[in-house]
Amino acid sequence: MLLKKATEREWKPAGPEGVERSLFRNNDTGGRSSVVRLKEGAHVPRHAHHGNEEVVVLTGAYTDEFTHLGPGAYYHYPPGSVHGTRIDDGEPCWTVGLLEHGIKFRGVLGALQWMADPATRARWRRFRREAENR
Repeated sequence: MLLKKATEREWKPAGPEGVERSLFRNNDTGGRSSVVRLKEGAHVPRHAHHGNEEVVVLTGAYTDEFTHLGPGAYYHYPPGSVHGTRIDDGEPCWTVGLLEHGIKFRGVLGALQWMADPATRARWRRFRREAENR
């Protein structure tokens, strides 16, 4: 069992400026479950999902290429889906999410991520092999 109390939460930067994550736990496939807080107006660049991502918006709202999500909304991004996120102005956005296998940024950020993180390269290769075998 695992218990993470709100009073013991540790916040760490999660990539783009204005995005912080408090990790609940990492899973065995490179994914994680966490609560994420994003500053109003923050932007998460386009990225591809290696596996499923499930998100519940607690407060605030965000928009991506597919929809606009506000408090209480749930969204599922399937493996291989690509999107970017922009947080609405007015208030921060807090989400709880389960990310199955990690993400790969697109463009320059993706190239930097690829060069800097051998684990990311390995997960992406594994994801591509699994996709080819489906």
